[in-house]
Amino acid sequence: MEREIKVISSIDKKDFRHLIYWNMFGRNLLVGIMLGAIFLIGLIVLFLFSGTLNGKIIAGIFLAAPLIVIGYMEFTIMKMRSAEITARTKGEFTFNGKGIKAMHMGADSYVFYDWDHVETAYETSRFYIIFVNRIQMLTIKKSDIKEEDREDIVKIIKDHTKRDYIGW
Repeated sequence: MEREIKVISSIDKKDFRHLIYWNMFGRNLLVGIMLGAIFLIGLIVLFLFSGTLNGKIIAGIFLAAPLIVIGYMEFTIMKMRSAEITARTKGEFTFNGKGIKAMHMGADSYVFYDWDHVETAYETSRFYIIFVNRIQMLTIKKSDIKEEDREDIVKIIKDHTKRDYIGW
């Protein structure tokens, strides 16, 4: 019988920043490529049409767009208090062959996610990130997991997810 692994995990502000940037740029390289292309177009327009007011305005818009996106991400991170992030993300996660039982530490009940409903699972250098739908993710810090349980968690995820498991 497959064993059950229980983990209590939470993230802090530094982890939150890492996850925001990973979700925007690491998970899908296309976003970073598009923002880079927009910036490059802005440089080209500035170089080719720097003598005209319209050229400067259009170049300014293209050059500013990626910086605005990054600025908004930083603003989102900055306005979150560390204690609030830790309190909101602290949870108990139980992995087994049937799925994942997740309970927010302040809640009286848990949510069970059947493996058939897991969209994608990622392993990064610092986290296990499991998307249970296109928006909602469960994030477990590797440092919160006993060393001997990490391999078993990966095995459970790989054995039971019908979708992608992406590790690096």
